[in-house]
Amino acid sequence: MKLTKIGLAVSLMAGMSFANASDFSIGVQTGVGFGGDQIIKSGTNTSTIESGDNFSFGVFVNTPVLFSDVYGKIAINFATESETYLDAEESFDRIPIDFLLMKRTEKYAFGAGLTYHASPSYEITFNDNTNHKADYDGALGLVLEAQRVLSNGIELGLRYTNIKYKKADISGTDTLLTLNDSVDGSNFALTAGYTF
Repeated sequence: MKLTKIGLAVSLMAGMSFANASDFSIGVQTGVGFGGDQIIKSGTNTSTIESGDNFSFGVFVNTPVLFSDVYGKIAINFATESETYLDAEESFDRIPIDFLLMKRTEKYAFGAGLTYHASPSYEITFNDNTNHKADYDGALGLVLEAQRVLSNGIELGLRYTNIKYKKADISGTDTLLTLNDSVDGSNFALTAGYTF
């Protein structure tokens, strides 16, 4: 799997190098994701956040590669999920960076590629000021994406991400709570974007 991801990354970069600067277009995007594992292992029933849950927003750059109907998409996003309860607040944040190859038809676009999630970090704080935190290593994953392309530059899509967060640095003052040091963050997401 690791060699597959590395090979795909090399292919993406090689293909994108054929594009001219004048062919670039930029856009903005947002999405809502669902899925993944529970981050809290035991100690409370308060948490509802799963490691794939998120609201994301970011920017992207499109550039044609090799063929007129194929283009590379590079995106950087901020993805977050937070909840407030009677006795606690929790959040899970990360920064996804995507490298995709997309094929476009008149009304649709389909693609696949890699995503790197930088600084995945989970924290829960209780009303008595005890807390627990898990800082995971940056993670590399695979992405599948499909979009309905509208004539006014708006894109509506569905996205699947396969990714795992591992080797968490766990700290905290709540002695009853335990967090998972490895979680599956794979999810499905509904997306919307606009290309300028």
